[in-house]
Amino acid sequence: MIRIIEWLLQLKPGELGGADTWSVRFTAQYNNWIIFGLFIVFVALVALTIISYLREGDLSRRVKLGIASIRLVVIIIIFILLLQPGLVLRYKKNLYSSVVVLLDDSLSMSLKDRYADPAIRRSLAEKLQVAPERLESLSRAEIVRAILGSKDGVLPKLSQDHPLIMLRFSTANPGQEDYTHMLAVVNHPASNGSEVLPEAITEISTALDKIRGVGFQTNLSAASRDAARKIQGRGAIAAIVLISDGQDTTKGKSLTRLQAARDCLNRLGVPIFALCVGDPIPPQNIRVLRLEAPVEVRKGSDIKLRVFVSNRNCAGKTAILHILRRPLGGGKWEDVCSPRQVMLAGKPGSSISYSQEVEVKVEADKVGDFEYMARISPLKKEFSIKDNAATVRIRISEEKIKVLLISGDAGWEFRYLRNLLLRNPDKYAVSVWQQNAEAAYIQEASSKEMRLKRLPRTAKELFKYDVVILYDPAYTKHSFDGHFVELLEKWVSEHGGGLCYIASNKYTDTILTGQGPFKPLAAMLPVVLGKEPINIAERIIQAKPVAWQVMPTPEGLEHPILRLGRDARESARIWSIFPGIYWSHPVLALKPLATPLLVSGDPTNRTAGPDAQPAPIAAVQFYGKGRSLYMGTDETWRWRYVQDGTYHRRFWHNVMDYLAAGSLEKKRLIITTGGEHFIVGQKV
Repeated sequence: MIRIIEWLLQLKPGELGGADTWSVRFTAQYNNWIIFGLFIVFVALVALTIISYLREGDLSRRVKLGIASIRLVVIIIIFILLLQPGLVLRYKKNLYSSVVVLLDDSLSMSLKDRYADPAIRRSLAEKLQVAPERLESLSRAEIVRAILGSKDGVLPKLSQDHPLIMLRFSTANPGQEDYTHMLAVVNHPASNGSEVLPEAITEISTALDKIRGVGFQTNLSAASRDAARKIQGRGAIAAIVLISDGQDTTKGKSLTRLQAARDCLNRLGVPIFALCVGDPIPPQNIRVLRLEAPVEVRKGSDIKLRVFVSNRNCAGKTAILHILRRPLGGGKWEDVCSPRQVMLAGKPGSSISYSQEVEVKVEADKVGDFEYMARISPLKKEFSIKDNAATVRIRISEEKIKVLLISGDAGWEFRYLRNLLLRNPDKYAVSVWQQNAEAAYIQEASSKEMRLKRLPRTAKELFKYDVVILYDPAYTKHSFDGHFVELLEKWVSEHGGGLCYIASNKYTDTILTGQGPFKPLAAMLPVVLGKEPINIAERIIQAKPVAWQVMPTPEGLEHPILRLGRDARESARIWSIFPGIYWSHPVLALKPLATPLLVSGDPTNRTAGPDAQPAPIAAVQFYGKGRSLYMGTDETWRWRYVQDGTYHRRFWHNVMDYLAAGSLEKKRLIITTGGEHFIVGQKV
């Protein structure tokens, strides 16, 4: 029968049999009124035919009905043709809409979470069928593979009803390759509710194994747009499933870009769903970014350690900082100072990262090459303890500080300072030049090699020193003159030398307040000096001179030169018991980049101008690669009467260590990046 119909209708052999079902239908597209009119006409023709044949002639009733029937059949055929009969073949074919799976392949997918919430930890462990303590050993990428790629996982279940287009996003080569990359197209839909096909599970697992966590950026908007571009022409898309462990890390208005990408997909009729990976509780973490210290220090001096610390979700908490040391090359770590409590910077409760600098000073008590470590004790629920420490190499040498002391006369300040330096031959190599001495006088020195017959006249002769102390020097032709000052300026600015100028009432006015060859010397000092208002004779006949206390500034108490006690509070107490001074040189102003250490307690001794401040007695500043110290009084020898001279000696040892540090730091190169994290393409 089917073959006869195919022959009659001129169908290809088997075309009718290949259909799932077939039927005959009227295909005429008439409106209801026309169909109703045809029906009325049809009924009228049928009735008219039957009635007219029954009334005509003498034929028998049977014959009349037979002829009427023939005509009725013709009428019916005509009306059937008017209704356009057709053979309708129905074929069934399942068309599936695809699901796009976007997988984050950035570096953070290789991180391992601690899952601080016990309920989440227990639930995830049950899902993975592992012990809860093993979760910390699984990276985010491994958890994604285990949950999504298993037989009962989300992706195999999706593959039953939808082909999966699997893409990964992020890149290790920005600008040189696409941001998204095709992983696989899994097209094995299950029929009639059957189980997931093994081929689908294998292809999904193979694609997930390619997630290595190597990209340097998470750009969710770029991933969404790139995915929309790649799926064009692939048929209907049911949805995009985005699997990521974090927020967009690109700079600028990333949220605005992400909303625009979402709106674009919505216009295409493609919804996007996000599946988040990792611990939902922001992790607590403290990181020691780096430890900075001098490359080399001298034995007995302080080592200034700068510890750079960042914290996330720990702001306001107290951390314990340890400073340890061991010989370079290995050995046991040992504490070099007491543990220090550090209040972590930032706003408590905030999950963003905060950075801070912690300064620690330790004594260089042993000679050798050492490795120093700054380590912060881990918090209870810290994300990672592998980044809680940083190290630096430091050489502690017995190299002596080479000091050149030049004095215009043999006053008390000169004598006590000279004796202090010469009585410490293990720490200082000293050359003394007393300008008012007789020509035949043998200048003092700590050794024969350091003894001078004249002041240095070449760079080679001067640049061997670490510190130069000028105590109220006088101009001397072919000795302390413009040529020497030029060498001195080059030694400080380019060679990292340390200069100390001690003012007195004989030559300082002449040397430093004029416009002659000593102008470069005045430029190196941290203050602008004024003229002495009274001469020596007037000072002598004054009835009762008053001693005024010198007062440390807040900056001074934090400076290594004034550190006479264990901390700033103890140092302030010590400075308060020092005897006062009777004279200091007038100061017009403190230079912009200078730091005042000590100021006068005399209410009438102030700087010039409407913003007059207490006149500086001691001030420091950096000058080029070097540093300079101005001492506005020559009466520090009076401090010898406190604690049997202990604090007087400590003060001048601090001065020598600070000024000499510049010559060691010229060997030091520090490269910093100005931050902890950077975005791909950002200039560092």
